[in-house]
Amino acid sequence: MFHTSFFVMPVILAMTILCSPAIAGLRAAIVQETVSLAAQRSGRELVEGSARESTERAVAAAVERFGPSATAVIADGGLELLEASARYGDDVMRVAMEVSPSARRLLGLDPGTLLPLVRELGSEAIELEAKAPGLARRIFSTFGAADVRQLVRTTPADDLPRLLAFAERSDTPQTRKLLLNAYSREGASLFRRIPPSLVLAGGLSGAMLYGTHRLTQPVAEVAAQINRDPEIARTAMRWIFIVFGLATTLLAVVLLRAFGLFRSHRQRPREFQAGEDQPLLQVRAVAH
Repeated sequence: MFHTSFFVMPVILAMTILCSPAIAGLRAAIVQETVSLAAQRSGRELVEGSARESTERAVAAAVERFGPSATAVIADGGLELLEASARYGDDVMRVAMEVSPSARRLLGLDPGTLLPLVRELGSEAIELEAKAPGLARRIFSTFGAADVRQLVRTTPADDLPRLLAFAERSDTPQTRKLLLNAYSREGASLFRRIPPSLVLAGGLSGAMLYGTHRLTQPVAEVAAQINRDPEIARTAMRWIFIVFGLATTLLAVVLLRAFGLFRSHRQRPREFQAGEDQPLLQVRAVAH
């Protein structure tokens, strides 16, 4: 009795031989498409010829070395990423595979500056440079590596420069922590309730963050409740009119009463004086 592998292995070998041309054709098509996407990303046009063939060989070598995901990385980074990889080595592709598409593009355009920054600070440095050009080193030195990871994931590009400006003017490291906590709760609204001009002029303190939050939180909660249920606003307006009407009526009654008492007070002395003259006249008559 023959072993099962005696029949299975030849079948697998035959299928591999028959399918290998199709697989090779598929790989060639993927490489060509990747080159086209990278050229489009770079704003170049690669016509058929030696330049395109060398680029396709570079893409095929990258796929062979780093796996199929290298095609997406090259398409995002453009032809410049391939050129940077040829000049600076495999570190370019390794870093590019860890970062976002915008960071890959930036790495391809300026590998000489960004690779040393990545070796010093980590791949988050490129993400920061992609969001806030020129600020990565300052952000790292101000917040520290642990907080930077959170900032890279959650902070929009427009908020990073403002958050950095607030942090650099914080009076203590604890205030910087409070700033991050406040921003994680409120987002960009933090910069609306604390005027940047005030922070730029006098700095940022924990009391400003905490005090402003204590004052504005009830108002914000009421506004949010009204947004969820507009009937609350209509009910509140009805009660305001009722209370205002009652207060106006009460004030009118008080004023009228006060005016009436004032008139009776002015008449009483005249009555008293008139009644007081009669005994005096009688005394004078007896004396005569």
